[in-house]
Amino acid sequence: MRHEVALGRSVRGRPIDAVALGDPDARRRLLVIGAIHGDESAGIAIARDLTADPPPRAGAIWTIPDLNPDGVAADTRQNARGVDLNRSFPWHWRPLRIERRFARLAHLPLRRLRRYPGGAASRQNHRPPTTTAFVVELPPGRPLRALVERDSNAVRTLLRRFGDA
Repeated sequence: MRHEVALGRSVRGRPIDAVALGDPDARRRLLVIGAIHGDESAGIAIARDLTADPPPRAGAIWTIPDLNPDGVAADTRQNARGVDLNRSFPWHWRPLRIERRFARLAHLPLRRLRRYPGGAASRQNHRPPTTTAFVVELPPGRPLRALVERDSNAVRTLLRRFGDA
């Protein structure tokens, strides 16, 4: 199943959309946000690649290719109001095993970044408490097709094996 959802509009009126793929009632669900910082937009291609592939047979993937279209258009980290969308959540970080699995599947090194207060992943890891969130830092600029495929495939593999994490 594939279902497109209009989530809303940015400060400047640009659409913010999500695409739901797979079984909406599945126990295994992933959310992939392509870009939350406007000057870090390489993940948009990965989110779009996931939506172009067939829906998963088991589980569901929700993608939001661009959560900050005003920032992407202006090539700035913040949105049109100067807000860093990833630093506006009220919670602290906690390390989780699933990060290692994704890094291994995507053939990326696992490095701990400085923990910023109010990060989106921190908030998601707390509410609801049964979820897991992490951030994949991508290089700036347009990603190579091989990187897009590699990371897209890692997300799909993670969904299939999520229960084993």
